[in-house]
Amino acid sequence: MKPIEFKEQNTVFGEGQKEYLPLPAYLDDGPYGHVVSCWKLSIKERFLVLLYGRVWLSQMCFHKPLQPQLVAADKHELKGLARSFVGAIKGLSRGFKGALKKLSTKIYALCMEW
Repeated sequence: MKPIEFKEQNTVFGEGQKEYLPLPAYLDDGPYGHVVSCWKLSIKERFLVLLYGRVWLSQMCFHKPLQPQLVAADKHELKGLARSFVGAIKGLSRGFKGALKKLSTKIYALCMEW
C-alpha cells in the first residue's frame, strides 16, 4: 500500500524527511486532532483483500497507550469523526452509489462467467 494525495487533504506529514515517506493527510482542527490519510492498494493487494477479506495494521506506540484507530474502505465510514472532512465529502454520495452499482453489476457478471 502506498499513501496517496486526495482532494480533502490539507497537510503532508514527513515531507522532506528522508527516513519517512511523505504522508498526505487531512488534519482536523477539532479537539481530537483527527488525521485522515488515503492509501492505494497494488493489484496484488487488491486481490488478497478480495480473496481473504483481511487488512493488517501496524502502529508504533513507543510503549505509550495505543491511540484509537479506524481502517475503512469507504471514506463515508469516517462520519462523525473529523466533521470538516465529512462535510467536504457529503456531495460525493450520489456519484459513489452509482459507481458502486455499476461495479457490482460487472463483478456479478464476471462471477457468473466462472
